[in-house]
Amino acid sequence: MARSKGRTSAKKRAGPSTRGCELVWLKQPRIHRGSHLTETEKWQLALCYALLPVCMAGMNIGKKIGVSKLELSWNVARGYISQHLDIAKLLGAKPDEKPAERKERCDKGVPRKMTPEVQAAFAAQAKEWNFNFTFEEMEAELAKHDIEISDSTLLRFTHEQNWNTTARTRTVPLLTDKHRTARVEFARSYLDDDWLAHVDLDEKWWYTIALHRTHKVPPGQAAPLTPVQHKSHVPKTMFLTAIGRPRFDGDECTFDGKLGCWRISEMKTAKKNSKYHAAGDEYEVDVTMNAERYVKLMTEEVLPAISKAYRGLARKVTVQHDGAPPHVGKGAEADIDKAGKKLKPPVQIVRQPSQSPDTNICDLSFFRALASCVAKRRRGLEKQRLQFNLEQLAADVRAAYDEYSVEKIEQMWAYKSIIMQKIIDADGGNWYDRRKRSRDE
Repeated sequence: MARSKGRTSAKKRAGPSTRGCELVWLKQPRIHRGSHLTETEKWQLALCYALLPVCMAGMNIGKKIGVSKLELSWNVARGYISQHLDIAKLLGAKPDEKPAERKERCDKGVPRKMTPEVQAAFAAQAKEWNFNFTFEEMEAELAKHDIEISDSTLLRFTHEQNWNTTARTRTVPLLTDKHRTARVEFARSYLDDDWLAHVDLDEKWWYTIALHRTHKVPPGQAAPLTPVQHKSHVPKTMFLTAIGRPRFDGDECTFDGKLGCWRISEMKTAKKNSKYHAAGDEYEVDVTMNAERYVKLMTEEVLPAISKAYRGLARKVTVQHDGAPPHVGKGAEADIDKAGKKLKPPVQIVRQPSQSPDTNICDLSFFRALASCVAKRRRGLEKQRLQFNLEQLAADVRAAYDEYSVEKIEQMWAYKSIIMQKIIDADGGNWYDRRKRSRDE
């Protein structure tokens, strides 16, 4: 049976021909054409090449015969021997030398065009633009300085160097020297505090929906739309929240630190029937916080609840709030402090430094964590018809507050102690690393 010309027998595929060379190459499988050989294989190929006969006739004096067949039998690219093998260097090398060994690049893993000079120019321009750029813009800008580099090379370089290409910026309060000094003094005064007789409180607006959310959708399906009547006037409600540090007796929690979550609202009575209420029904109406409402809420509900919760646990309780106008305007802070001293145990009001939300556990971590829990409670198709219902929103906020993990609240208070040290280390600034680490680092 005739054999096809394009096929090769199993015997020939097993290794290269050894015609004119007694050295047999047994490498399996054969390497791809054009690939680099190992050091041992280069020595073997060089020896086979040296044993090839030499043509002495005509113009080809000293030229080896059968070089193409040898390259084909070794399954390397045509011209590999003349371009990649230094025969004289291989055959004349000392026993302890490795002239055929392939040298690794010192900058392995980095695109070849990203030389140290290009990297320095790229880093300088990225810093100049505050790391806000596209790779096409960077390519064009570097070209102005006679640096020809493609945007795809820049993209590969940032990935290989583990750049965070999806980092999101965040805003921080603008601080003056006066703010910095006050922040350092406050942090030093509470640096060694265990926070067991300390309460942080603050208000927060809770919105019925989030305008910008991240979704995971299958291929070919668009992200769901969020219908709103006016994106600048999303229905919302405000809550005043007080958080203390939990207490544990071994593994048992004796005090969860949840002192209360009060809605800033007033009770009203419906005068006539409507689609929302029947005549005579009482319902809550959200109101704006002012000094009078703040004093009334603090003296009648918040401070008595705090004093009752710490009865038998502390001789005096410190309540920290910020310097918002409703908190300190019209003598509100003095009136609250005066009412707190009459309680048992007494409650003292302290004001945190200006422009310093990171010194209050509510703004530092608790509100963001609680917002995630509220969003999880409000997701689902069956709840969409109630998404703009403020009563449902208030119920979800209270339920998420009551169910929040006590262990996580304990971690937040430990984190606040770390932040106090970071504020001191930053000389009162707020450009510090917020990652949680031990205070001894």
